Amino acid sequence: MIAFTPTLGAEPAAIIDPQSIVDLAEAAKKSVAVGRAVVPNGGGTGQDYGYPVRAESFAVVNTSRLNRVVAVEPGDLTITVEAGATLAQVQDALRPHGLFLPIDVPHPERATVGGILATNAFGASRLGYGTARDWCIGLSVVGANGAVTKSGGKVVKNVTGYDLPKLHIGALGSLGIIAEATFKASPMPEAERTVLVQLGNDSVGGVGTYIRDALNTVSPTRFYGRRDNTGTYFVAHFTGFAEAVESEAEHCAAIARANVSERRTVSVMEEATTHETPTGAVVLQAVGVLEEQWQAFFQTTMCGENAVSETWYGTGVTRICFADAMATEGLGTLRELVETPDYPCFNDYSLLHAPLALRQGDFPVWYPEPASLPLMRRIKKALDPGGVFNPGRFVGRI
Repeated sequence: MIAFTPTLGAEPAAIIDPQSIVDLAEAAKKSVAVGRAVVPNGGGTGQDYGYPVRAESFAVVNTSRLNRVVAVEPGDLTITVEAGATLAQVQDALRPHGLFLPIDVPHPERATVGGILATNAFGASRLGYGTARDWCIGLSVVGANGAVTKSGGKVVKNVTGYDLPKLHIGALGSLGIIAEATFKASPMPEAERTVLVQLGNDSVGGVGTYIRDALNTVSPTRFYGRRDNTGTYFVAHFTGFAEAVESEAEHCAAIARANVSERRTVSVMEEATTHETPTGAVVLQAVGVLEEQWQAFFQTTMCGENAVSETWYGTGVTRICFADAMATEGLGTLRELVETPDYPCFNDYSLLHAPLALRQGDFPVWYPEPASLPLMRRIKKALDPGGVFNPGRFVGRI
């Protein structure tokens, strides 16, 4: 049996496993009727994101049995699935049609569509493909009264009405339970190439020029720098038509050879690298790292030998991951830097993964609270007047 206290802060009064959207709606309605809050749960890969549940009694509603692939429309480049379907299931359904959903998240065999959308999870390919928000075109959501609200559509060309799906994407299940989603899909690329640049030592001479020139002249799908206890390296991954991909990869490698003075190797490979989005006991995501500030930030992100830092160029996102929850001395140092007004690199972060002790203490999961928080509270009050969905877990402990 799964223990929820390490992630949610307490054990649920009930665990519900609906087998259909009708069951899901009924479960939400009954839980509200008896005064229980509702916490959605999919594959469990993101339950340590957000504050602990703030409720005397709550029910965990598992969506794992809501895993049907409802429809694949290759001609329209769309797929509709229930929220409990995993990303791996979605890719398996699209692959025979030469399509895929270009979202890269850790543990695709466990990460569910509902969880990916609720957290707006993404990986380094955000540079070339965007996030789940950019690929979701329709949603069905269960509200507190058990009503199922449908918004968006099942075709790519759909411009009627408000774009309500975006309201729920990234809201951490605080406005309702995502029950079904429709995505536009992308044709699988004809070819791919990876340019790997390994540094020979801790020097980063010429790296800034390499990053800037590469972003200005080629179009990688993923472009990141990674630093861990094995060394420092830079990865540019290209996908698309074979001739264009080969040309861009060779040009990117030439830029690296011309500018990175302390390189060990520059390699062009036909396959993608095997580096997944970094995960760990504690994962901090920093936002707003500018190109010209990158080198200064890079020097501060090696926070102990158990840490991994990965900067995704062109997106302003850096993730710093600690494999050991106890090896987080550097996290306090980073927090002090972030909360210093004249810190030159960024002043915005969130904890994507963290142990309960850190999330229920005085370390904010999101910093700073956004200026839009009053509006977010108004939306929460309008869509969830009883405050039953994931209470206290989102930004500002909504």
